[in-house]
Amino acid sequence: MSETYVAPNGEAGLTDREVAVLSGLADAHNRGGFYMAYNAMMDSGEASLQSRIATFSGPVGGVALASNRILQVVFGPGSDADPEYTGIYHLSQKVADAALDAIVNDLSTGTNSDGSADGYITDEAFFNSAVKAWEGIETYFPGNLLLESIPRLCPSSRAGP
Repeated sequence: MSETYVAPNGEAGLTDREVAVLSGLADAHNRGGFYMAYNAMMDSGEASLQSRIATFSGPVGGVALASNRILQVVFGPGSDADPEYTGIYHLSQKVADAALDAIVNDLSTGTNSDGSADGYITDEAFFNSAVKAWEGIETYFPGNLLLESIPRLCPSSRAGP
């Protein structure tokens, strides 16, 4: 990573300072801020969607709010339903952390289709990072829906555990 990195395709890549901002937001458990910042930096449609989910904004955010409330009440800590379930907010943080890991991995390995190591991950790679975060807990919504739907939505994605 470099403070003035420009990818071979002419696009500006993430700077060290920008990665530090993203890491700080994720470390502070500010998922909405993390997704909004990444979207502002890299114009990522998936980050925009995730920001609406994390901040309960718009119709998709409303569905997330209702779903999260049900999950917390029915399965969450203190419900005695499933002692292994750590709660939706812990799981949501795992999704943000997985996205940050994919971004940092791109910076260090250049996994983009053009081979550049600029910190930009495609919407599909962003989505796949969320799927990876849900592995092992896929019996809960939305992980169960994601892992069942992946072969139809993203044929190149890994399907299931």
